[in-house]
Amino acid sequence: MNPPRNPIATIALACTLALPAVAATDTPQAIAAKLLDRLDAGQYEQAETMFNAQMQQHVPADRLKAVWQSLPPAGKRGAPQLSQESGTQVIRQTLHRGATTWTSTVAIDVQGKVSGLFMQPLAEAMPIPPVPADAGYGEREISVVAAGHPLGGTLALPKGNGPFPAVVLVHGSGAQDREESIGPNHVFTDIARGLAAQGIAVLRYDKRAHAYPREAARGGNTIDGETTDDAVAAVKLLATTPGIDPNHVFVLGHSLGALVAPRIAQRAGNVAGVIELSGLARKMMDILPYQRRFLAQLQGKSTDPEVQATIAGMERDILSHLGIAGTGPQSPAEYAKPGHVDPQLINDIAAWIKAH
Repeated sequence: MNPPRNPIATIALACTLALPAVAATDTPQAIAAKLLDRLDAGQYEQAETMFNAQMQQHVPADRLKAVWQSLPPAGKRGAPQLSQESGTQVIRQTLHRGATTWTSTVAIDVQGKVSGLFMQPLAEAMPIPPVPADAGYGEREISVVAAGHPLGGTLALPKGNGPFPAVVLVHGSGAQDREESIGPNHVFTDIARGLAAQGIAVLRYDKRAHAYPREAARGGNTIDGETTDDAVAAVKLLATTPGIDPNHVFVLGHSLGALVAPRIAQRAGNVAGVIELSGLARKMMDILPYQRRFLAQLQGKSTDPEVQATIAGMERDILSHLGIAGTGPQSPAEYAKPGHVDPQLINDIAAWIKAH
């Protein structure tokens, strides 16, 4: 089973109770605190009443419960920081949960309703070293423009005349940067440089939710707005970049990106192939309840015999959800361990691209 999907959880659900959400005199900070209080207390139905209509229609209530129960136990909270954009109040604060630190972002609309909710784990990332002087590739800045949202990116281009086969890297869920920095690790940096060293150009770019966090915090985004549209623009940009073979442009999706990679390829057209890294083998809504029970079992909070039997019979996948070699039981704690994407995995991807 894959570990739960990282980083930022965007949560929306249907409101079913006729209870008052918040007092008219509540400040944005008080509203955010009340929401977190209810979630930490397991009062998910009461938390539902605090969302606006747009948030209410996206996912069922059990997803909110599944996501929140997948987080480490609640601890102290830092002081809330308030900012404002186009009538939306955005409250950010640090949350200490278990041995990890998170940033919560709660957006409040003009009616005092919650219009966005994000949770992002914090970890000190390893510094990204410069490209070695003797490397067989170079890197340069490049801008991906989609739907009026310019996104910063990096093109790793092999040295020589080309044309080179090329890959667009598509992130997992959440506000990922171009390096796909997860905990102390940089998944896309490792993949991009590993492939470029083998003669394959790679484009990695900042995800829209990372480049425009306040806009993302207002909620209401679709899978296309979060991922597909920008990835299609990146594919088309790469295909028209000098030195790139337009007939050999591939899409490599990680996690959520793996789920939508075929959709990206279909919409972009003329994609030579799709690589799915750490995607799901089952429907997401089938996975969520199981992941919740699995995490509860890891924390010693579940006696579910089905989960116990499954865990007892599991063989360790040598790679984590991030493609990094690991040992011991798989768990979300692996996200906080420093490492690098397995070189053999990168070699296998390079060999497959060159064969197609």
